[in-house]
Amino acid sequence: MKNIEQLIKLHGALLLDNPKYYCEIAYTVQTQWMAWLCSAAPQCKSRKVLACGSGRSMDEACGAALDNYRENQEK
Repeated sequence: MKNIEQLIKLHGALLLDNPKYYCEIAYTVQTQWMAWLCSAAPQCKSRKVLACGSGRSMDEACGAALDNYRENQEK
């Protein structure tokens, strides 16, 4: 559960800069758990994916998304 909390806290911090930032955690049979942080909701054509990750649990997916976010920030 630690990764879920960290992803939600990161989303909250990003919302202070832009209230359109979007976070989603979802489950599908094919991909299992997935987590995203985006610059806007999926309907927005100009949205950018800031982080994404997948895993066998919500926490694992959120951890992968946090790692992806850190990697993207280093670029």
